[in-house]
Amino acid sequence: MSNLNLRSTSSVYLVGEPNHQITGCKLPSNRQVLQVLFYNSREVKLLIKQSANLVIRECVIFWEKARIPLRAIPNCVKKLENLHETWKNLQKHAHRTSATHKQQEDDFTGNLDNLFDIAHANALELIKIEEDKLFLQCQRQPGRPGSLIGVDKNLAEKERRQAIRDEEEKQRKLKHLETSTSATASCSSQNVVESEFNDHESFISTENDKNTDDTEFVANIRTEPSKKNFITPELVAALDQCRLSIRDSVFVIGAVAEALGHNIDQLSISKSSIQRIRTSEREKRAKVIKQNFQNQVPDVVTVHWDGKLLPGLDQRCSKEERLPILITFEGKEQLLAVPKLENSTGEAQSTAVLNALMDWNLDEKVQILYCDTTASNTGRFNGACVRLEQELERDLLLFACCHHVYELLLKAAFEAKLPQVTKSPDIPLFKKFRDSWKNINPQNFQVDQEILTRCEVLEIQTLSTFYHGELEKKP
Repeated sequence: MSNLNLRSTSSVYLVGEPNHQITGCKLPSNRQVLQVLFYNSREVKLLIKQSANLVIRECVIFWEKARIPLRAIPNCVKKLENLHETWKNLQKHAHRTSATHKQQEDDFTGNLDNLFDIAHANALELIKIEEDKLFLQCQRQPGRPGSLIGVDKNLAEKERRQAIRDEEEKQRKLKHLETSTSATASCSSQNVVESEFNDHESFISTENDKNTDDTEFVANIRTEPSKKNFITPELVAALDQCRLSIRDSVFVIGAVAEALGHNIDQLSISKSSIQRIRTSEREKRAKVIKQNFQNQVPDVVTVHWDGKLLPGLDQRCSKEERLPILITFEGKEQLLAVPKLENSTGEAQSTAVLNALMDWNLDEKVQILYCDTTASNTGRFNGACVRLEQELERDLLLFACCHHVYELLLKAAFEAKLPQVTKSPDIPLFKKFRDSWKNINPQNFQVDQEILTRCEVLEIQTLSTFYHGELEKKP
């Protein structure tokens, strides 16, 4: 078996040959990240977004070695995608010889060997070591003067000693806590036994006479009272309704408790506790919703789904495909799930819809499918609708989305009357009409004279009456 070529033989326009990794003792440049991006996309056959994520991970190694704070990973990926988009626009018009295009090429190539800057916006303020600040400033200059050297032994030794001190302090606190707990438990059990024979005051007096040192030791032990958990389901629902994050919830709850005169040290207010309670309450609420829903659902329901590209919850990807799935019956609707999809094929969508239906015990009650008219849904062989019928082993009624049906009718009308029909979603005529709609008075309009010459008066009146009647109908 031949070894894998780590460098491609085909040169990339303005960038050079693709490379499999970032090398050198400097922070990565624009040329280096593009070379690795093109290697992943052309040789490894990855998508641009996947390749950009891998390149950013490799860049992070250099920046962390330099101890420089970074931006969020999705922002770094977006910056690399924008750089690739700039190159793509130049490559698309590579045959041009105008002065403007030549200037754009010169500006792009002149910036290729400069720093691919993904530092935090306040990096110079966050960095405490002056040498690191100076290194970042030098790398931001043309040509990236300076380079990374070996490990700073003095700093590494200082950090090692600090880590040892932190670990010793942690062990000391744990040992003190265990001692305090055992002493408190021993004292409590002894109090219970002695209280059967003596009252509280005589017991304390007797113990002080027996062993003064032990009594003083027990008296000096500070036991923290158990914190009160006051997070109720109503409070969790209010936090979710206001869309407050965990951090914001801690600030708000703490401020309100302190304003009401409570000691916040005695209340369970922390990010971990609020996160745990909110998760638990959401699970309970979801179970209650499912139980109540089972008593209301009829024997015939309609399932709806439509994929959406939403911001990613994972920092490694800026966008992700989500599929909202809901059902309707007797004028009511219920959201079932919004699963994440690896792709928007008919197989992936049908699997997600079927899993949601089985989770809610609706696989035997679904009789109608409602979706848009894309090939991934209505395809004859691998469409989501066909695959759902095969999985459920029965014929289902298909309702195409009215919005997309109207688009098909408009498309047919335009293709029949206009000599040139564009397939672009941005039609100038429609955009102009949409932008001007706020300035149009629908009660005062005039018919085009050319239409008047082609149509009879009776036909125009009939059409006008029909249109007014349709507009006045309630949906």
